[in-house]
Amino acid sequence: MNLSKENSNFLKLVGIISMSLDHIGKFFFPQYSIFQILGRIAFPIFAFQLTIGYQKTSNKKRYIQRLLIFALISQPIFYLVTKKLELNILFTLALGFWALSGWEKKKYHHFALILPLSFFVEYKIYGILMIIGFFVIRQFSYQALYFGLNNLIYILLWKIPLFQFYSFLALLFIYKLNFFRVKLPKYFFYIFYPGHFLVIYLIKTFFF
Repeated sequence: MNLSKENSNFLKLVGIISMSLDHIGKFFFPQYSIFQILGRIAFPIFAFQLTIGYQKTSNKKRYIQRLLIFALISQPIFYLVTKKLELNILFTLALGFWALSGWEKKKYHHFALILPLSFFVEYKIYGILMIIGFFVIRQFSYQALYFGLNNLIYILLWKIPLFQFYSFLALLFIYKLNFFRVKLPKYFFYIFYPGHFLVIYLIKTFFF
């Protein structure tokens, strides 16, 4: 799938808004499920964007290094806000990037490490399988079927609420509603991710 930089930025913006709503609801308004429903859109968009970035980057080593650097920067504030011992979503994306490399180079033995490590990151094996699915399956109907099965397994194995299926809305933005063009700074997402957690932490600390 070919996306212009501006169309890709629009998807990133949708993902960022969705992620922000999810976290606002989770930490300030847990009684309102609408925030988490809208928040289901975020990760599939980030997974899709990773596959696009993997294919387009001219320096894969620098790409994964950037993911890991910002993942490490984000982890302390991620823990302060969530109190979770798991690693944040940037580690998930870095692990997914490694999975794409292993798949493309037919180094399938790498998955003997990737899959166990996935249990320590956000979205666990579900996230890795979603990233691979966007990379390997290009036809929309088959991708939607794979997407549904992956969601079902995630819901059953980790007892995730059924509104996880609202993540299907992400496919609409990826394939049907990506005709908007947006300009964003190059590292906007990388900076926004730890930044929005810092804002949430400060608000929780001083106002809640």
